[in-house]
Amino acid sequence: MFGPKKIDHAFFTKFDRIGFHLIGSEKIGAEELAQVEEMRVNPFAARICELFSDDGSDKLTFMMFLNVMSTFSKETHADVKMVWIFALWDFDGDDILGPDDIMQGINLLTCSGVAIQPSLASLHRVPSSEGLDLIELDDLVSKVVDESDPQNEGLGYMDFRGLLLRMPDLLANFEITIR
Repeated sequence: MFGPKKIDHAFFTKFDRIGFHLIGSEKIGAEELAQVEEMRVNPFAARICELFSDDGSDKLTFMMFLNVMSTFSKETHADVKMVWIFALWDFDGDDILGPDDIMQGINLLTCSGVAIQPSLASLHRVPSSEGLDLIELDDLVSKVVDESDPQNEGLGYMDFRGLLLRMPDLLANFEITIR
């Protein structure tokens, strides 16, 4: 968790400008958070907001947002990050990463533009002349599934964790830093 020294005046000022009232329970959503550059460029921003909200919406209080920032800080232990990376990719919430989850994640990563979606129900492919077409997307998903899940049973957390442990750069660089 962030200590008082980590939450400096500039941090408060930045979020006060977008409508966060820092004390109280007022909530803002992913669309408002998109005004912050570090969230606007993150293709998983809306998904992060959904996971950290208390009711599955994309609405966060300032304290909830601080939990997001704490979870994705440089100082957070890799084991904590792995749990949240798994949750980010488990779009249907069944604790198994299957082809549909992988397609949703790859789609978010490859479509151009801001990937802000107001709810999980609307996390559909956003057509883009710069993103992958459907054939390319299907081909990439097939290759990822073949490589990561050769038995095609879906990946549980422990299988996914094993894959992440072979990618130390991902874990070391999986962070959100507000400047």
